[in-house]
Amino acid sequence: PDEKSKANAAAEDMCAEGTVTIIASSDAEGDHAEFWAFLGDGEIQAAEGGDKEVDGFTPVLFKIKDYGTGENISPEKIAEAQPIKKRWGPPVSKLARSLLDDDDVFLLDAGWEIFLWMGKNCDKSEKLAGMAIAENYMKSNAR
Repeated sequence: PDEKSKANAAAEDMCAEGTVTIIASSDAEGDHAEFWAFLGDGEIQAAEGGDKEVDGFTPVLFKIKDYGTGENISPEKIAEAQPIKKRWGPPVSKLARSLLDDDDVFLLDAGWEIFLWMGKNCDKSEKLAGMAIAENYMKSNAR
């Protein structure tokens, strides 16, 4: 419930007009009839392939910044931590928190998870690009 609330708040911050509704696949169809009305009959497809086994990884931090050039926003790799093998508990390899900047968006590839951190003063274009970049990053760097 807390994650859904945070996701909804983040989505509404990015939305210029209207509201955002987060619908979990486990929600009953009757709860969101207006959404389901746009879709035809049939079954929801199962996910393809499943997750890949990860033995270890190197945490990487990317900056997502709109430099105002009118060009596409691309992630810029700004830091890499020491490689980590499978672990339980808190991370043992850390990146400097001072790398984060309230004016920008950052993507952290933490191996088993991808995090998107949005600074409180980042541009709307950076927020939108961050979401798209994170989605494309997850698709191209399968776990």
